[in-house]
Amino acid sequence: MSDQILNLFSLYSYWIIFFGILLDNAGLPIPGELFLLLAGALAGNGGMDLTTSIIVAVAGAVSGDSLAYLVGRLGGRRLIDLYINCTLCTCNCADRAEAFFKRFGYITIPMARFVVGVRVLSSPIAGALRIGYVKFLMLEIIGATAWTVIFVFLGFIFRDSILDLIPLLERVKNGLIIFFLFLIAIFITIKLIRRRIIGRPDFHKLIQSLRFKKWKN
Repeated sequence: MSDQILNLFSLYSYWIIFFGILLDNAGLPIPGELFLLLAGALAGNGGMDLTTSIIVAVAGAVSGDSLAYLVGRLGGRRLIDLYINCTLCTCNCADRAEAFFKRFGYITIPMARFVVGVRVLSSPIAGALRIGYVKFLMLEIIGATAWTVIFVFLGFIFRDSILDLIPLLERVKNGLIIFFLFLIAIFITIKLIRRRIIGRPDFHKLIQSLRFKKWKN
């Protein structure tokens, strides 16, 4: 791995991990798992501290989901609609999230992190249903910690395979940045195509369907 890349991550690694995970969990179409895998790989190579990486990633995940929770709890219809548009989720996401909340209740919050489609909507749904923030936060920390530890350790275990890609990026100026932007662009394109085909979810109809339960506190 080049000295330039090592120096970049020694200076900014934890900030990159924190804000990358925060934006992912706040609902933006960013694959946060990539940041966790890279953090684990760099920790295995001595470029980052493993424990600090996990703590920073969990803090970013909880912060991002807390912002999404506040959108659901305090945001008006316009803000919530903007959030739904930014997440690029589909009607399938809403149907899956509704089914999980009806079946598992509060436990959906930590489970959602591992379920495609449910994760992006679970926090704003919790806010809109007026689930108490302390309860939400405790469940969120459990889910965020499990999610972070699993992917960081996967990166740690497969660090050689992941870091072997970096020399290929040295041939390109700012190769690491270009690589991440390319992956994110592919990720967003796929989600745009899915939204176009399947359709945009009706968040307000979803909340009305779930409000018959007693969710407060």
